[in-house]
Amino acid sequence: MLILTSMLGIALTYAGLGWLPKLQTFVHFIALFAAGMVTAQLCLSTSPTNHRLRQSLPSSTTALVLLVLIVALLALQTRQLLNTLPFIRFLAAISWNHVWVMDYLVTASFCSLLISLCQENQSRPIRLISKTLHWVPLVFIGHFSYSIYLIHDPSLRLLCTIGEHLRFSPLTQHLVLFSVGVPFAVFCGYLLFLAVERHFIRT
Repeated sequence: MLILTSMLGIALTYAGLGWLPKLQTFVHFIALFAAGMVTAQLCLSTSPTNHRLRQSLPSSTTALVLLVLIVALLALQTRQLLNTLPFIRFLAAISWNHVWVMDYLVTASFCSLLISLCQENQSRPIRLISKTLHWVPLVFIGHFSYSIYLIHDPSLRLLCTIGEHLRFSPLTQHLVLFSVGVPFAVFCGYLLFLAVERHFIRT
């Protein structure tokens, strides 16, 4: 499923999609959705096959390697003086110039991290992350995280629009988004949970 959706997402991205031009940079999200499904299956399934596979995957190492690669690519992208080097131009050609590459890398890194959090023999950094995620306020937020996922984009866009009307500088805009936007999105997610999601969970 992962291979098919990844290929489909890339193919649709480069197919032009003249009838849906605004969605051309998002059609590869189909593979990200599939990756979430596969990760959930690996993490939560109780079948012996899934259990053996979950325990045998080098998830924490994969997550770390991919994270280092992502940070390195982003760091090199911000160094305009290095763009004259052939190797840097090659990296640009295969990564920054293709919107799906970085999305696939980030998704693979986080999916690997999630799998490592569900393994029995965890390394010390993974145990620390797991302990942090079991913090009571985060567990509470986790109960309505799907509502946050649904509402966070319009919530943040509303604040961005207000910032544009008030002529905020880019730095001020980012500070507002992180300091006000994140709590606001969580709050809106909780309201959506109370209004809609909890009724579906109960039934």
